[in-house]
Amino acid sequence: MNRSHSTISREIQRNGGKKGYRYKQAQELSVRRRSSASSAPTKMTRENISLIKEQMLDTQPSPRQLSGCLKRNYDIHISHETIYKFIWDDKRSGGKLYLNLRRKAKKYNKRASKTAGRGLIPNCVDIEQRPAIVEEKSRFGDFELDTIVGAKIKELLSASWIELVSIPTLAFCPNQRHKMSRKHSTKGSTS
Repeated sequence: MNRSHSTISREIQRNGGKKGYRYKQAQELSVRRRSSASSAPTKMTRENISLIKEQMLDTQPSPRQLSGCLKRNYDIHISHETIYKFIWDDKRSGGKLYLNLRRKAKKYNKRASKTAGRGLIPNCVDIEQRPAIVEEKSRFGDFELDTIVGAKIKELLSASWIELVSIPTLAFCPNQRHKMSRKHSTKGSTS
C-alpha cells in the first residue's frame, strides 16, 4: 500500500466498526466528519455572535476595530474578514446588521479578490482590447491617462493626460504644485 504502519492503524482505529474495517462505512464516516467540521464555525458561537451584534449596534465600529476590541477586551480572536462574512450572511438572510457599517451597504472586497486592490481597476478594459481606430490616432475624443502612485498609495507622484488626435499633453506633479503642459505637433502638421 506504500503507507506508514501508523497511518493504516490510525485509519482502522478511526473508521473501524463492530465487524471490522469496511471501506464504504469508512468513507461515509469520513464524509460525515468533514461536512460537520466545515459547517460548524468554531469561533462564531452564539455568545460571540450576540457580542458582535451588541457592539455593532452600540458603537458602530469597523469590523477591523471590532476584531481588535474583541481580542483586547474579551480575549476572543476573530478576524475582521470573518466578521465581514458574518455581516453579509446576515444581510442575505434579511438582517439589518450591514446598515451599521460605516460604509453602509457597500460590498467589501476581500484581499484575495482579483477584481480590486492595488493595480486592479474593476471593469477596466485592457489596452490590448481597445479598438484598432484608437491606434490610428485619427478620431477626436480618444484619451490616454497615465498615473504614477507612491508605494503606499497615499500620494500621487504624477499624472499625464493625452488627447490622441491633437496630442496635447497635460502633466500634473502634485509635489511641485504646478501644472506642466506641452503641446506636440499632430501627424502631418508642420508646426
